[in-house]
This record gives sequence, structure tokens and C-alpha cells, in this order.
Amino acid sequence: MGTMKTTLELPDSLVLDIKRHALNEGLKLKDAMAALLKLGLKADRSQKKTPAHRVNVPLITCKQRAELTPEQVADTLLAQEVAWHA
Repeated sequence: MGTMKTTLELPDSLVLDIKRHALNEGLKLKDAMAALLKLGLKADRSQKKTPAHRVNVPLITCKQRAELTPEQVADTLLAQEVAWHA
């Protein structure tokens, strides 16, 4: 894979932070910039795979297999919640 030169306009404070990072890691500025960009892209992809709103649903185990309608499940959960607060 080849390389490409590009020009970016970045805030001075960001460039200084990247230069400090490169110096601390013993990297050339261009290598530090490439590594940080790759990390940013990887983080962006992993965030998209995670659901925005994860809901934990209680697991109901039964001794026998039973076919329940959504209404029956809702009634059972409501009865259980009422019992917990009684």
C-alpha cells in the first residue's frame, strides 16, 4: 500500500498534543498521526456496532415448555413486580 501526501488545517493546540504524543511514543509525527487516525476510525466502527439503547430483559425459566402470548408474559411480569413491592 502506498502513501499519499495531504494538507490539513488543525487547531494549534491539537497539533501540539499530537507532537507531544509522537515524542512520548518515540514516533515520527506522520506515523503518530496515521496511528491516531486509525484508532479514531476503528473506534467509530466499533461504536456503530453497539446498540444505542441496550435493554436488559429478565430471563424466565420454566420447568415445562410453555407457549405464552405477549399479554400473558406482561401479566406474569406485572404480578411478579406487584409481589415484590407488597
